[in-house]
Formats: sequence, C-alpha cells, structure tokens
Amino acid sequence: MTDKEFRKLKRGDLLELLLAENRENTELSRALEESRQEKQALLKEISGLKQQTEQRDAEIKNLWKKLEEKEADLAELQREFEELKSARHINISEAGSIAEASLLLSGIFEAAQRAADIYLTNVRLLGSRKAPEEDGE
Repeated sequence: MTDKEFRKLKRGDLLELLLAENRENTELSRALEESRQEKQALLKEISGLKQQTEQRDAEIKNLWKKLEEKEADLAELQREFEELKSARHINISEAGSIAEASLLLSGIFEAAQRAADIYLTNVRLLGSRKAPEEDGE
C-alpha cells in the first residue's frame, strides 16, 4: 500500500488494519514460542541419545575385551589339548582295544568340547549384542 492510499483510509479502516497486524503479531509470537519449546525438547532428546550411544560404545568395548580374553583362553586350551594329545599318544596294542583307547581319550575330547562351547557362547553373545545396534543405524 502506498503512502497516498494509506492517507486516504478512514479511521475505522486504520483501526482494522492495526488490529489485523496485532493479531498477526500475536500469532507469530505464539508460533515462535512453540518453535523454541520444540527445539529445547529436540535438544534434550539428542542429548539422551548421545548418552545412550556412549554407553553402548562402552559396552561394545567391554564385550570386545571379554571376547579377546576368551579367544586367548581358547588358544591356551587348544595348546594344552595338543600337549595332552601328544603326551597321551596311545598305542592301540598297548591299550588292549579300541574301546579302552577311546575311554582314555574321552577326557581330552571333553575338555576340548567345553572350550569350544565356551567360545561359541561368547561369540553368539557378542553377535546378539551387536545386531540390535546395527538395526538402529
């Protein structure tokens, strides 16, 4: 609206324009406040998600450390198994029969099976903890 048109307006028209501007100003102020509140809520949510991520990262590091320890334990058990196996080299003729030889070897195989079960359990545990994270990305 030009100055000339503005000056030709009547007092009632000017009041209507002023009221309309006031309503628009009030509405914009309310929208601005809502936007500020939404921003604050989003910042809080982001902060919470960041904390969760940091906690999960720490858990993953801990699980990796445990896995490495279990792998070292497994390597040690495998080494011991090989030592036992070579130390208990059984001559079937000395053992008397295949059945007697298998009874003598069963202790070695049981120890190896326990070691393998422990390793697989730890690998599965690590895998199950990593899978939900990957889905969330």
